[in-house]
Amino acid sequence: MQEPPMWSVHSRTITLYDQFIHSKNVKHMGIKPANLHVRRTGPDFRIYVADFGIARAYKSAAESDTDPPTSFTRFQAAPAVAMQNTRGYTADIFSLGCVCMEIIATLNTTLTKNERVRLANIRNLGTDNSYDCNLSGISNGMVRYTR
Repeated sequence: MQEPPMWSVHSRTITLYDQFIHSKNVKHMGIKPANLHVRRTGPDFRIYVADFGIARAYKSAAESDTDPPTSFTRFQAAPAVAMQNTRGYTADIFSLGCVCMEIIATLNTTLTKNERVRLANIRNLGTDNSYDCNLSGISNGMVRYTR
């Protein structure tokens, strides 16, 4: 049996984390590469999520849809967050997807092919370099890594 690609393992780990905190009715509201720390433990890696400074806990999932103005990092912000619209757990999931794309690009970079630069170039085709302003280009340009 073939091992899953490394990006798949990391993405799955981060996704499980997101499912866990959402099951506890918590929104992180700041998922970005700087808040994920990777540590090698022997042949494996552990991913730690940091900076819960703007995270919020709710009594129920229904109460997690919020719309007050909040700070955010534009680069990975979900469209609803950037527009300061009502947002729920899906905003964390959008940001998580952005981080997974960064992981995929990094792990597929070689000496002869820099996928991080390629992803940055795709992001720079829109009105700004955020993910939400460049969704079409990113999904078209990076689709080969999601199969």
